[in-house]
Amino acid sequence: MRSKSSPRIGDHAGDHNVAEPSKGESGTPRSDLDRAATARVELRGLIALVDDDALTRRILDRMLTRVGFGVLELETGTALLARGTEGIGVACVDLGLEDMDGLDLISRLRACDADLAIVVITGTRELETAIKAMRAGADDYLTKPFEPDHAVPAIGRAHERWRLAKRMRRLGHERGAFTGAAQSHEGRFEQARGCEILDDDEVLSPV
Repeated sequence: MRSKSSPRIGDHAGDHNVAEPSKGESGTPRSDLDRAATARVELRGLIALVDDDALTRRILDRMLTRVGFGVLELETGTALLARGTEGIGVACVDLGLEDMDGLDLISRLRACDADLAIVVITGTRELETAIKAMRAGADDYLTKPFEPDHAVPAIGRAHERWRLAKRMRRLGHERGAFTGAAQSHEGRFEQARGCEILDDDEVLSPV
C-alpha cells in the first residue's frame, strides 16, 4: 500500500491563493523587517536610514546592527514622513534624495519632532553644505564613503542625545504634573472653612 508523503516545507494545504506578505522598499517581507528591527530596538534603539542608494543603506545597516541597533531602511523622504518618527531615535538623511530635497526633509522632521536626532548623509565634503544642513536642524554630518570608526560613534552620540532629550522632557512633564497637584492640594486647604494654613511645625487652629 502506498503511503501518503508528508507535505514539504513551503507547500500550502488546501487553497493555494495565499496572500504573500507585504514587502518593504528593500524587497524584504515587511513582517520580517519589523520583527528583526523590533528585536534589536529592545537592545539599543531604532535608526531610520533614508537613502535611495541601496548599497549605502546596506553598508550602514550592517555597521549599526553589529552594535545592537534596529534599522529601518527607507528609499524616500516621503516614506519617512508617512510613517512618522514614533520610536525612531535617529534619522540618517541623504541630501540627494530623488523625491524631495534633503534639507527640506530635515526641516519638516525637525518641525514635527523636536527631539529627533538627525544625521546628514552626503557625498560632498563642502563646508557650505554642512552649514546649510546644520541650520536646517541636523545634529551631525557624515560623508561617503563611510568609515565604521567614524560613522557608528557619530550615530551613537546622536542617539544618546535623543535619549537624554526624551528623558528630560519626561521629567519635565512629571515635575509639571507634581507641581500642579501640589498647588491644587494647597488650594483645597486654603478653602477649608474656619481654618488657616500655618507652618509645618504648627497645627491648624480655628480662625
